[in-house]
Amino acid sequence: AARGDRFVLRFYSPMRVLGGGVILDPNALKHRVSEEDVIERLERKLKGDPVDIVEDALSVRETGLVKDELAKMLGLEVKVVESTLQELMRDQRVMQLGGRFIHKGAYEGAVSRIKSALESYHRANPMKAGMPKEELRRQLAMDQKGFQTVLSAMSSGGEIATAEATVKLPGHVQTLSEKEEQLAKSIVEDYRQAGVNPPFLPDLEQRYGAVARDITALLTERGELVRITPDLLFHREAMERAESGLRKYLSEHGQMTVAEFRDVIGSSRKYVVPLLEYFDDSKVTRRAGDLRTLWK
Repeated sequence: AARGDRFVLRFYSPMRVLGGGVILDPNALKHRVSEEDVIERLERKLKGDPVDIVEDALSVRETGLVKDELAKMLGLEVKVVESTLQELMRDQRVMQLGGRFIHKGAYEGAVSRIKSALESYHRANPMKAGMPKEELRRQLAMDQKGFQTVLSAMSSGGEIATAEATVKLPGHVQTLSEKEEQLAKSIVEDYRQAGVNPPFLPDLEQRYGAVARDITALLTERGELVRITPDLLFHREAMERAESGLRKYLSEHGQMTVAEFRDVIGSSRKYVVPLLEYFDDSKVTRRAGDLRTLWK
């Protein structure tokens, strides 16, 4: 079905005609009882003014649409949609973000909902650095591309701070209760004492409970621990000693094997292999087969 097509509503038993009409929007969103302007908006669509039609379609889609989607959905020529969008942007009623066109009011609504969701998440999870992006998207029921477009615009404007997988409000600071702070000190001390043979995170969770994962994430943010893999962390001082020993050995010998690094720092293969891979990624070392050399 396309905009402008006529339709007939029939009841199947007993067979009788209930009514008919004209399709105004083949991809219309569900109207809510609380929307007092529904009839007015439908009348604008029926009138057929491209400006009203395009603006109405965008006003109820908070993550916007790309130009071709809009033209196809409304049954309008692309050239008509282009000129209409230009007019709406001149009037500052529609904004372009990347390749998407978003109604100003709809965008402001999306921003408000995102901020509100983040505020609630931070209150409920003060220890976490931020809210997982996918969890936020699902909670707000936004499409993936539109969601990313809005997040990028908000991040550029300083309204949110984003990491690879999480998002937070700029003013959010991770906090611990007094009991959790004591637990954090115990965990830091465990890593300090373990040196280059630290516990893996699942072992730490067995000792302290699931909260250990959140606390180690916070300690990583603070710079007290260094994350090598998702489940392997080292105390900052242990990392400094390991890198110092690595650089000293390579300065003297030019190259190093895994076994030689193991002996230099006094650890085991299960630790030194991920450590060397971390130093490779950090451009401290360069790997050539089974050997490492200094990057510079």
